[in-house]
Amino acid sequence: FGSSGTRSPAPQARHAPGVVPPSVRAHCVRGHGDGPSSCAAASCCSGVRALQLRQDGGARALPGGIRSAAPPFQLAQLDLSGNPQITDDTVADLCHTLQHPSMGANLRGSLRELSVRSCMKLKARSALELQSFVMHVRDVGRASSDGSTGALKLINGIDLEALQAVSKAGLGPNAGRSGGLPMVFRTYVEPGDGPTGPHKPELACLSECDALFFASMLHLWPHIPYCHMHIVVPPAAFESRGGATAQRAAGDFLTWGPQDQDREEGLFGGPAQVTNDSPFPPPRVPADKVLAVVQSQFEAAKRLFEACPFSTQLRLSVSPSLPGCEHLLAKADRRVLGVSPSAKAAGVSAGGEVSTFQQVEAELKRRAQKRRRMSAKRNGQSLPPDAPPQRPLYVNNINSQRAHCCFRTLFGKDDIDVEHTDIMPDERCSTQLPTEVDVSSAFGVATSVDLQHLELGPLHLAKLSGVSDMPALTHINLNHNHLGDTGVDLLFRALVDAGSSVVHIAVAENSIGDEGATTIAVSLGSLPRLTSLELCDNFIQERGSMAIAEAIGGLAIAADDMEAEEAHPAGPLPVLSVDLRGNRSRELGARRWAEVICNHPDLKFLNLAQNELGLLTKENFLDLVCAAVASPSCSVLDLQDNFVQPIGVEVCVCRSVFSGEEEFCRQCGATRPKVACKCGRTFKTGERLCKKCGNARSKGLHPTVGPPPSEVIEELLADLPPGEFDPAEVRRGVFIRRHRGGGSEKKGRQPQQGQQRPAAPASGTP
Repeated sequence: FGSSGTRSPAPQARHAPGVVPPSVRAHCVRGHGDGPSSCAAASCCSGVRALQLRQDGGARALPGGIRSAAPPFQLAQLDLSGNPQITDDTVADLCHTLQHPSMGANLRGSLRELSVRSCMKLKARSALELQSFVMHVRDVGRASSDGSTGALKLINGIDLEALQAVSKAGLGPNAGRSGGLPMVFRTYVEPGDGPTGPHKPELACLSECDALFFASMLHLWPHIPYCHMHIVVPPAAFESRGGATAQRAAGDFLTWGPQDQDREEGLFGGPAQVTNDSPFPPPRVPADKVLAVVQSQFEAAKRLFEACPFSTQLRLSVSPSLPGCEHLLAKADRRVLGVSPSAKAAGVSAGGEVSTFQQVEAELKRRAQKRRRMSAKRNGQSLPPDAPPQRPLYVNNINSQRAHCCFRTLFGKDDIDVEHTDIMPDERCSTQLPTEVDVSSAFGVATSVDLQHLELGPLHLAKLSGVSDMPALTHINLNHNHLGDTGVDLLFRALVDAGSSVVHIAVAENSIGDEGATTIAVSLGSLPRLTSLELCDNFIQERGSMAIAEAIGGLAIAADDMEAEEAHPAGPLPVLSVDLRGNRSRELGARRWAEVICNHPDLKFLNLAQNELGLLTKENFLDLVCAAVASPSCSVLDLQDNFVQPIGVEVCVCRSVFSGEEEFCRQCGATRPKVACKCGRTFKTGERLCKKCGNARSKGLHPTVGPPPSEVIEELLADLPPGEFDPAEVRRGVFIRRHRGGGSEKKGRQPQQGQQRPAAPASGTP
């Protein structure tokens, strides 16, 4: 085939069978058999028709009485993805040819893969033609004795053979969806006419044909458990909106010189940036074009989800491109079924290929191992070569919240081999969406909305109040943004007004203060199905923490009179999980939470780690533990890192504290930190002055937070019911109830209510 990129001057003209016009351009078509091993796909409609005619093969009469003896061309893969010229009529002709009993026999017998994804000219008509063809293939497979779908295995990434095999095994709608392969695909924000970085993204857009075709496949095969659309937003896509975000892109060059981009000067707008990359500044993409491209991705997701079955879980996630993995995320998977690391394929997709997401997971694991060793080296420690990664003490998966975080389901975050800091090292990896982008449309159609590290603010949620109905929404994950108190108020007011049935909300690291916490507390009574909250790493202090505790415990707060001194009891709310790690509940918040969990019938998980509970006294910390022991439902109480450690205490990289003369960490096996003096001598355990030169030891002498002191641990172990809690976990400030003792008297102290009282006698019931 020719390689000219120009369209045929007369695309409607009919050419002789077997003759391909010279204007046809190559685009990845692979063959097998007697024909050529590889050739080109047409970039125009006449070229595709020529390929169809070529399949009839054999000797044919050409103009002038000449006969062609060319053998039939055996096509194995017809990849037209990303073609900007192919139209609906060509796809219809191709589908009709493949279904014709005689005309498409040769093509139907050799073609194994067909793809027309990301062809932006294809509309709903092409999706219906492809659906009709898939139904024809499915009926042929059902009629065959072995369930085979013939030579054709893959259509637009849908593995027909795998779906047919699952259907044959009886995993239909009545048998549940646990055995089905999930549908997962990613799109890529690419403003401008060229790539946003050094790697050209493949299958960057979701056309109207793609959206309706994928939705129709969910209708045909209802055992597909969920559909997950992931949008990658590279930081380089927003260079035109200011230099700060662009400079944060990992691997990009750093500019120096004037950083003010507000003034419009010069040919490209704004003062020129001086770099070592090029003597000329890159041209700026117009801001309205950037906004249009980003908004089109959300509109495509809405178009897809509106056509999907209501019973199918629809997950939308948006995140920046992962630092160091841009080249992998720019590649697209040929398949859309079973490509995520969390799929049943156990590391390999249904087609025997390692998917892009699995390659990213492998790269992140490699980098995580290197980071752990470098961190131990900086701390003056060394890890043994065969040291396994530290396992978390517990896994909180109430309401299946872990399944609705894209970093866990797509990139392998498990808090063992890969932690969040391994994926997104710091906030500089975030991407700032333009404030004009409207993300509210996703809340009205999706089951799960996951928007992380996008620097979302109140302006992004300004139109959320216009979404009057959220019938399918169950999980919201807006971690690592900048919502603040105003954004939280907009979010919860919209959820309450829409009568949402959301069950899990995560707004960790969003600069939420006491006002935002009070808004959440007021809204809890109007969201009856909301049973798990994640509010980690915010600025919630005593007042906000007490407000949430009182709302969950049954002391309702009037929305119109939040400052009222008296609150009307409304009964405990059916909340199962509250995560307040990294806030400042302090003593007053600890006392109120102790009163709540002591009698709450449903609260199973409470995390108050790093909340300065033991900053002044140990009594409220002990009250919380006693309340958890007496609670009828609490299974996990996390109180790690709430005590100021004595100066000179040595802490391991896993945050465990070395005690006595221990040379190795009990948790991870790392050696004890070795601190060297300026003279070269190594300090021994507990030494403050060098015996050789007299210099003072500086490293390890600054105050830090950690587990409870030894005297508190001994008091707890003496008072806790025997056999219910692991002593090793208690020493770290984590209380996980392994089982409940029955009938026998237990030792313990009564939780203090309002004022300090002496501990109960040993024979009392905690």
